[in-house]
Amino acid sequence: MAEILILQEQDTDAVIAFLLEGPGAPAMLLIISWPTLENALTGIESMSHCGSWDMEAKDHTLIVSGQGQVVLPVSGEVAQSTYLGQWEMDDDYVVSLFERHCALQGFFLVVPAVNKEILPTIPPFPCYLW
Repeated sequence: MAEILILQEQDTDAVIAFLLEGPGAPAMLLIISWPTLENALTGIESMSHCGSWDMEAKDHTLIVSGQGQVVLPVSGEVAQSTYLGQWEMDDDYVVSLFERHCALQGFFLVVPAVNKEILPTIPPFPCYLW
């Protein structure tokens, strides 16, 4: 099995929110904002290859990592896929709350955005913790 390391782009922003009503509620949301639609589509594609996720809260910093497998289009070989995202948040309490609540629920939802505007055509997708 080949190994591929897919790193999160350095210029993304993230916001933590809590979904209180509607489909999927209650759930913790991680709204990730890419600078362009092309960057967002690439990032979402990378994240979609990960079937299991882990997270760590260090003071104001939230770190999420995902792992999964992807079939390489040319060779057909199965490769290990890894995704890593790290964001500095304003409030360390919110970061630790996000980590604790997601650990209790076993998942969080990623909401994609471009320049901090949520993409209504791409629905939130769940990231299940291992």
